[in-house]
Amino acid sequence: MKLKLSPVEIFLLIASSFFGILALIYLPISAGYDEETHLVRAWQMSTLDMLPNKVDEAEIPFPQIYWDLSYRRQFLVRSVPQDFWDKYGDLSIDSREYVYGVSTRSVYSPLLLVPQAIVLRYAGRSLDLPALPVFYLTRLAGLLSYILLIWLSLRLIPYGKWLFALLALSPIALLQAVTISADTISNGIAFLFIAGVLAIAQKEKIQKKDWWGLVFLVFLLFSAKVNLLYLILLPLLLIPPKRFKTKRSYYFFITSIFLLFLVEVLGWTIIAYPRLGTAPDGTNPLGQIQFILTNLPFFIKTLVIDIINSAGIRFNNWIAIYGYDYWPTPKIVYWLYGGALLLALFIDDKKEKKISPKERKVFLILFVIGYIATILLMYLSFTPVGSSVVIGVQGRYFTVVMPLLFLAILRIRKFTLSKGALAKKTALLLGVSSLVVYTLGLWLSYQTPCGSQYYQEGFCYQPNYKNFSPETVYSAPISNELSLTQEISPECDGMEEIRVWVNTEKSSPLGQTEFSLSTQAGREIAKEIVLNTNLAASGWYFLSFAPEWSSSQESYNFSINTMDQSDILIAYSIRPEYPAGKLYENDSPSKQDIIFQYGCIAGWEKNLTEQKR
Repeated sequence: MKLKLSPVEIFLLIASSFFGILALIYLPISAGYDEETHLVRAWQMSTLDMLPNKVDEAEIPFPQIYWDLSYRRQFLVRSVPQDFWDKYGDLSIDSREYVYGVSTRSVYSPLLLVPQAIVLRYAGRSLDLPALPVFYLTRLAGLLSYILLIWLSLRLIPYGKWLFALLALSPIALLQAVTISADTISNGIAFLFIAGVLAIAQKEKIQKKDWWGLVFLVFLLFSAKVNLLYLILLPLLLIPPKRFKTKRSYYFFITSIFLLFLVEVLGWTIIAYPRLGTAPDGTNPLGQIQFILTNLPFFIKTLVIDIINSAGIRFNNWIAIYGYDYWPTPKIVYWLYGGALLLALFIDDKKEKKISPKERKVFLILFVIGYIATILLMYLSFTPVGSSVVIGVQGRYFTVVMPLLFLAILRIRKFTLSKGALAKKTALLLGVSSLVVYTLGLWLSYQTPCGSQYYQEGFCYQPNYKNFSPETVYSAPISNELSLTQEISPECDGMEEIRVWVNTEKSSPLGQTEFSLSTQAGREIAKEIVLNTNLAASGWYFLSFAPEWSSSQESYNFSINTMDQSDILIAYSIRPEYPAGKLYENDSPSKQDIIFQYGCIAGWEKNLTEQKR
């Protein structure tokens, strides 16, 4: 029997495959959210041991090469070197030996990482393919699994197919789909569960095959991440007992839910979660529950304030963000994708079922429950007991919540057939455009030096610190007995500014500080003597000069000194984070670096400036 694909299915398969593979390639090793810890779990599972952190570390070590090449483990956030594949593409998994004592925080059901574990077992362990191809094949296994689940959901859902496809192809959903992560399959299960339940809910009587279909969907749901548990209310609210063929079949369904919950959720939690390791500092779920119950007004206020203050940024991050927010997302992505979703609400397919008022109410209720439950879950598991703020809630967590809101308002207002057709075409154009821009931004940010300056204003500032904490460590006070010189080797041309983090809170108000920049060959670039009263109490000081158009080919000395008792403090890095140059205290090399950045003209501004030169 020939499989016939509808236009929306063809659109999904082409768009998800094309943009997914591009994103899979452009995203550096372990640059996705929590990709390292999920890779460790999949590697453990490749031994056919499904329990996390159960294996003997001396027996099942982790390949050192994935640690060395991890984007997450670099001190500075920078573009991937152009010779990356030439240097590392042929290295085997054991080329750099193994690292021991590695554990994972990924303690979810093994079902969520089975495809990735299979690739690691056979492509990595059995065929002994090079490490980089194995890594990207592992990502591909997750992407294909997500595409399959979304495709099945589109075939099942009785209405809103185009809307559902666009929701499943949001930029952040695409990023999670190409990342080695439990979210990949968990998000796909969420879409499939919603679609499958809605398809069965349309039937007048729940037959035997429908009953088994519901039980299978519940099995998948309870295998997913815990943030999906609230969706179990969907079949209970949409399908009344009288719709089941017999009362006994309904009771068996409820019993199945209970038993599957005991085994998959409660049982797995008891077995696996004690292997999680060290919890975040100050967290204690049981203690947090006790605090909530005894301080309910305080908790409600905390929750309301969090929802009000964070709704905007979480909505943006639900649409699009790059891993760990290392690089800015092109702002136009939000407008393009937001416009696509709004228009998709009015796509009217005469062949689709109509949404009942009851279904709209259920969707809206579950959206509210899911939204609050997502925040509550992080308050319980990731936030210190008694905190007045909620920590750890990210926009990507709402990928499985937002579809309910959009289904609730789908086609509330009717369009004429001609306007509905126009809405579809425009929605698809905007949706595809958002993925084009998002993927292009991914390439520019991660693969091109200063590439993100093609879609944002200002200088390209480097080094880009992964862990920016300028007020953690400071130098001794600058005085006539202490001067600092930081070696700088820029990676970009057109350097026009140096900025350094200073603190003047305890400095002499009459003091003066000299900031200067020169090449290591002795050519003076800029020098400025600044009154301490003109410096920030705690913030950046900027030294500007004429553009150095060949700055990437030069090495510079940035010096800070005084002829009197200036007493200002200069921020230091926690560790030596700038390998391209050393910091000297007087003439002695330091084990740390100052917190500084050089700013280069880049992007379109650089192109236009060079044309005028």
